Amino acid sequence: MPLASTGLGKGLMLGLPRDQWRRLYERARDSGSQTQDRPPLASWPEFERRLASYIERDWSFDLEENEIGIRCVGAPVRDVRNQVVAAISVSSAVPYMPDDRMTELGPVVSAAANAISKELGWKPE
Repeated sequence: MPLASTGLGKGLMLGLPRDQWRRLYERARDSGSQTQDRPPLASWPEFERRLASYIERDWSFDLEENEIGIRCVGAPVRDVRNQVVAAISVSSAVPYMPDDRMTELGPVVSAAANAISKELGWKPE
């Protein structure tokens, strides 16, 4: 799956320079993965705004962009150099993952990713 259409992929994108986001967005949009069984990605300005907000809180959402009926909360895993080297996520069906539940899970997923990161030598700034 294209990075820009999954919570896990967006978690990985949080470690990339902003100037690389558009290329990954375009790749996801043009990959053929955006079919009738998947909703289209948000417009580029909206996608970029969301990704910037994910950086601020250190977790990301997949709002059914990868698969209709499935939502996801992702977070980046960092190494000793403070580089994003992996990501983790929690996914569930929409009835179990409304907006408020996703917002509640964000810090939990981020804390788990940070715990893994610390095992890799990462030190929070």
